[in-house]
Amino acid sequence: MESLITKKKEKKRENLLNSAYELFMDKGISNTTIDQICRKAGIAKGTFYLYFHDKEDILKSLIKRISYTLLQNAYARVNKNRSFIENLVQMADYLIDYFKNDTGTVQVLKKDFTWPITEEEFISTDDPLMSSIRDMIEQYSESSGLEEHKILLRIYALFSMIASVCYSAIIDHFPDDIDMFKPEIFSMIRGSFNKD
Repeated sequence: MESLITKKKEKKRENLLNSAYELFMDKGISNTTIDQICRKAGIAKGTFYLYFHDKEDILKSLIKRISYTLLQNAYARVNKNRSFIENLVQMADYLIDYFKNDTGTVQVLKKDFTWPITEEEFISTDDPLMSSIRDMIEQYSESSGLEEHKILLRIYALFSMIASVCYSAIIDHFPDDIDMFKPEIFSMIRGSFNKD
C-alpha cells in the first residue's frame, strides 16, 4: 500500500503537471514561467525542482502523460474481432478526431506525440495498457512473421507521423482538411505491416 508521503508527492507532481498544461494552453509554452506554474499549483518554487529539472523537463513529462492518455483512449477502440491492422486504423482515426477537436492539446504537443515508455520498459512493464498492446503485437508477430521490434517501431513512427500531420493541418492549415488526408494515412498503415 502506498504511503501517505508517496501519495502527497504524487499529488504535488500531478498539480504541477496540470498547472503547466493549463498555462501552456492559455499562454503558450514560451510565455509561461516556472514561477507561474508553481503559483498556479500552489507549490513553492523550490519544490518544483524536486520533481523537474526545468521547464523543458516538465514539458517532456507532460507530453509523455498526454501521449499515454491518448494511446489508452485510442486503444479502447480496439475490437478483438477486427484484425491487428484494422485496429491500428481505428486507433489512428480516434487520434485524428481527437486532435481535430482539441487544438489546445495539439499546440502543447506540437509534433511531439511520443511512445510514453522506452522499448526496454515496454518489454518488461506490467502496466495493463502496455501489456495489452504488447500481447497484440506478439500475436500479430506470430501470425505475420514480422519481428515484434519492427512492429513496435512502425507503430511509433505512424503515430508520430499522425501527430505531425494533424499539427500541420490544424495549426498551419496544410493540408487544409485533415479528413481528406485520413484515407492516405489509413492506406499507409495498411501497407506498413508487410513482412520485409
